[in-house]
Amino acid sequence: MVDAQHKLKILQENAAVGHHGDGGLYSFTVDLHALPNMTSKVDEKGVVHTFEAPKNWDWVKYAAYYYYNSTDQTIVGSGTIDPGTLKVEGKKLTFTRDVQLNTDKAHSDFLCYNLALTPQDDADSGETHDGTAALVGSDGKELAKKVFLYAIIDS
Repeated sequence: MVDAQHKLKILQENAAVGHHGDGGLYSFTVDLHALPNMTSKVDEKGVVHTFEAPKNWDWVKYAAYYYYNSTDQTIVGSGTIDPGTLKVEGKKLTFTRDVQLNTDKAHSDFLCYNLALTPQDDADSGETHDGTAALVGSDGKELAKKVFLYAIIDS
């Protein structure tokens, strides 16, 4: 639940859609924007990002990011997150990086992450909604939480 304690809102833009047993890599996008409104300034250092994969899926050690300016509808900066800083343990993908929104032209109102999953060999067909995302500041305070990251296995 997003409430007054959170500085950020997490949105899942699309779902990973794959086929069980094919060993493929399927990406999806998660967006962050500031609370209480999209123009609020956020400048948090050392934010721990933790994503838990939905049932039937495993993480691929890959993450990229881009900043999106919703006013101009343009991407204003992008890159990949160093794979050496990505940690995959079981169903969890974790990395630490700064989160800056509305701090300058290069850090606009949306920070978007492109993440990748692969379906498990014995995955059941259907949609799963049990993945999670959480961002925790260097002070240990939860900045954002999203329940119900979802993905789809086609038959």
